[in-house]
Amino acid sequence: MNDEHDEKFLDPSRRRFLQHAAALAAVGAASIVVGPAAPGVAAQQVAEPSSAPGDCDCSDDSALPLLAAAAVNGEYTALASTSQGPRLFSLAIDDARNVRLGAQLSVAVPAEFEPSALGVVRTRLVLGGGLPFLARSYQVDDQADPIPVFGVGPAAFFLDRAMVEPIALPDMSAQIFATVGEIAETSSGTLVLMIEHSGGEAESRYAAAVDVFEEVPGGWAVRASARDLGESGPNRLVVNGTDIGVELNTSQGRQLVGAGASVARAATRSLSPDVLGGDEVVSVVPVAGLSGLSIAIGKRSARLVEEVSHVL
Repeated sequence: MNDEHDEKFLDPSRRRFLQHAAALAAVGAASIVVGPAAPGVAAQQVAEPSSAPGDCDCSDDSALPLLAAAAVNGEYTALASTSQGPRLFSLAIDDARNVRLGAQLSVAVPAEFEPSALGVVRTRLVLGGGLPFLARSYQVDDQADPIPVFGVGPAAFFLDRAMVEPIALPDMSAQIFATVGEIAETSSGTLVLMIEHSGGEAESRYAAAVDVFEEVPGGWAVRASARDLGESGPNRLVVNGTDIGVELNTSQGRQLVGAGASVARAATRSLSPDVLGGDEVVSVVPVAGLSGLSIAIGKRSARLVEEVSHVL
């Protein structure tokens, strides 16, 4: 894909993640082990968020480098860009609903794990993203040792204060690149994951295909799929009750794939244009675990706000 195509169809955070995922794959993952339950989430010193181009879900002029947000039992957590990549932070919200980053949170996940999605399922935080793995190796004449080829596979974890619990995900080992793009919960409390992947292309490192999985007894069921998307994104999970779909953004435009009209009715939400007063809204980040609430981010401010739903 050319640079012009990348700029048109990848938002900055997506482009930054794909670049970093490719770098992770090149470095390798021979030492990665996801072990048993370990100490979970703990606060540490605040890290300086990054405002470097391509490191934020919003523009360089935004007040908050927020990628995702969630709330569990009245505590707010954010996935935000830093100069070291996406990291977890607490969120501080005052009586006027103004939002700012709090302390960075230390999480006992593999060091090579690259987070990209945050959700709430059954009142538990879920962190998803990508993790490098050894895909294959090959021998060359002038070297004694085989040359390893690393890919990126999807990974997700339940995060509690007492532990981090790895989630057994659908088998995506046939893909050289796959990552958890978004996380949601149905009205019946089941976990839903959107996994974006290379669609069988041996050398691809972008989301040419999407599969949406719902947990079922004994494993996972596919609820929506799309192939041959080119370099798609940002794509978005759409869950309405127990209906599940995905909103795709590709070079052919926007389309909804999944459980039909009820998904489409939930697909469009908007905010009042003056929600930040005189501050221009740069981006809007939904708060997982709080239906209908989002964080509107402007150039100078960020605020917890209510969304307005529209029928397509």
